[in-house]
Parts: sequence; structure tokens; C-alpha cells
Amino acid sequence: MIDAQFGFYSTLEEASSQEVGRYELRDPVKGDGCISAASTDGCTSIFDFQLPAVAPDGGCGGKQLLPFLVGVQAFACDLGETGATLESVCSNTLNASFLSRIKIYKQPSGGAPADVRFVMTGSSVPGSAPVGSSYVPGQCSNAMVLYQLRLVVSPAGAIENVTVYVHFDTLTEANWRNATPIFGAAFEYSQAAGVTRETSGRPGYQRGLPLLVADPTGIGLRVNGLQLLPRTPMGECSTTGTHGATQVLWREATAVTCTTRLTASDFPGWCQPIPNPDPNVFTQPLLASLNVTSDPMSRLERVLDIGVYGDSHPSTTADWMPLRVRFDGDGSPSRYFANVPAGPRCENVVAGIHLRVLYTKVGSYSAPIEKVVGAELVLEQRTVPIARCRGLVENVENCMTTVSVTATTTFVEYDATRFDFVPESPTIIPRLPYDFFYPFN
Repeated sequence: MIDAQFGFYSTLEEASSQEVGRYELRDPVKGDGCISAASTDGCTSIFDFQLPAVAPDGGCGGKQLLPFLVGVQAFACDLGETGATLESVCSNTLNASFLSRIKIYKQPSGGAPADVRFVMTGSSVPGSAPVGSSYVPGQCSNAMVLYQLRLVVSPAGAIENVTVYVHFDTLTEANWRNATPIFGAAFEYSQAAGVTRETSGRPGYQRGLPLLVADPTGIGLRVNGLQLLPRTPMGECSTTGTHGATQVLWREATAVTCTTRLTASDFPGWCQPIPNPDPNVFTQPLLASLNVTSDPMSRLERVLDIGVYGDSHPSTTADWMPLRVRFDGDGSPSRYFANVPAGPRCENVVAGIHLRVLYTKVGSYSAPIEKVVGAELVLEQRTVPIARCRGLVENVENCMTTVSVTATTTFVEYDATRFDFVPESPTIIPRLPYDFFYPFN
């Protein structure tokens, strides 16, 4: 998903959005209001569009409005609320069939709805519209575990189109309580809006501004830059989007750490995702915030592009260079659980995320500009054994395994060769023949 900050204010504070005929900042977006396949609540004409919200008990049963140009920060909720069963959440929270009738109006007064496009992954049923979940005893197929919106706004304050991102998965009795569906919504201006492209210098980078990153497949500039190690205010590693992550800023060295505490019963499931482990290391929550394009172990050489200059243009190929990804371990990105005689352990755990940027100064000696000449992301891997606590054999669940991950950012200057260069004086009057002024002898 893509988001940005906008300065969109109106001087007509006394007038409602219905009166001015367009949305104002923070106005509730109008739509059908449907938020669940199990109920028709809110599915009336021109109703405030609603999204799921975290309930007081941490579940997914809450409701919230969608404020115009503000959006909803991506969040996760708990499926294992009191009284819930796999069958109940499969037919309600995890059922995406209600999205087939989704409607969001371009204007607050109604009229024509905005065009809706679906981007779906993980579904076992092909099609252009979301399908409903399917429950059989012990298993929920086509369960909606991600539901996010991308709304494109015109210069006139109308919603032009909506992209709905949905990811499906299969949940079982063994893992559904640990699943955390992710919801969110973000706004962005259309290309015609003429919004100024954000830069980090012109042309060289300026200290404290974001390091520019882009998608090598042609999607364009990443407006949020590069985010490292999402974590909670208590220092725990976060698994919900990029909330709490540290943005990479030019020539600002950083070092942050987060921890994860696991019980003996949670350790195997955390180490090897259930039901099927993904060989792509960047699907792990702490690395998913990097939002790389593809698996670096594949044949694709470019997984993320770094801007060479502070004003690198997305359409200029020479302004970008690939980010190199290297594994500091046995080279296998997939972590897995191993129950060896010495005790259970988890192999290939990412314990360090280290970004190294090599830059140099070019141009005039009196006013040089800073440019990137190399970038590398090193993923440090190690083996994590399960904790053994003395005297807790009877109550092994109280023996917690603590896993820490550290992310660092380092900028190293490459001192290029300097030399004095004094250009020749320009020729104002060309050389003349010696007898030019004396043609007569």
C-alpha cells in the first residue's frame, strides 16, 4: 500500500461538504457502508462508508468511518476474541463476499460511484471480484486476511477511483487464533493534480532528508522512503505494517533494536510459518516493511532502487541504482524449526538488518554535491535455541525465549580524487594576420 501527507484545507468552514458539492478535509467518505458479509447494516444509499476497527477487547468487531484525505493507518486486530470460533469468524470477519457490492461515491452528494478495481492474491478461486470464504470442519478457505483501500483524488476534491487490495489464506483450527487480519486505507492525488514531487536536495542530497527509493518495475517513487524495523513504544517488534519504524534519512546514522518474547508452545509456530513456510525472507513481518519488489534469491537483480541524487526523477533510469541484498549466514533466507538432540532451535533467524550507503562528493570544490555510488542491505542470520530455565520443568510455559533484532544505517564517504582544474581563458578576439592593419606595403 501507498500513502502521503496532504495540506488540503478549505476556507468554507461554515459550509458542509453537501453544500459545496465536494469533499472537505476529514469529511466522512460516502458509500454503501457495508462492512460485513453477515449483515446488511449500513448497505443503504449514500451512507457513511465504514471500515472494520479494533473492538475494546482487541477483536475485529468494531466500526469506523473513513475521513477524506486522512485515511486509516494500517492496523491489525485479534480473531481470538471471547466466544469466537473458526466457523463464526470464517462466515463474518474473514468473508470477503461483501466487497463484491462495494460502492464509494465520487462526491458527498452521491451521483456516480467511483470506479473500483480489485487486486487479489492468494485466492484459490480465480475471478475479477472477491469470493466468499468457505468453511468445512476444521478449515476456513479463502479467508480474507488483508483488506486495504487506495483512493485517488482529483484536483477538484472528487474521488476518481478506488483500488481494493485483498489477500486470502487458508486457516485451520491450529493457527486461526494467531492470525491477525490487517485493514487500512490511504489517499493520494491523481497525476493531473500537479502535486510537487518530493525531493531530498537539488541535485545533491541534503542531510536529514529521506533517502529516495523507487520500485524497479516501473511503479514509481516510494513516497514513504525506506522504513526499518517497525516496533511498539515498549520496544517490542511489531508485526502490523510500518507503524513505529525508523525512516532512513540522509547521513543520519541509526541503530535501533526490538525484541520478541515467545513461550515454548509459540516458538515452533513463530519459527516456521503455518501451514506453509514462504521461502521469501521479505515476507517476514520485520522485513516486509522494506516493501521490496521481489525475492532477492530469485533471478531478478533489482529488488529496490536507490536514488543517486536528491532529486532523482522516477522516469530517468540513470538516476537510480539497485540495492544489493546480501545474507550474512549460510545464504538460505528461509528460517525453519529444528528439533535436534541439543534441544529445539530455529535456524536462519534474521538478527540484524544493516543498510550501508556509500556516497561521494562531485562537482565544484567550493560547492560539491553528494551522490550515492553504492548501497547494500546486509541481513545477519543466526541460530536461536529455545530457552532452558532452571527449576521450571513443571511449568515450561513460563520459560520465555527472547529474540532481539537490530537495524543499523551507516553512511560512508568515498573520498574521490580531487584535482585543480583551471579552464583556459575564452577567446574574445581571434588571432589576426600580422599585416591585417597594414594591407599596403
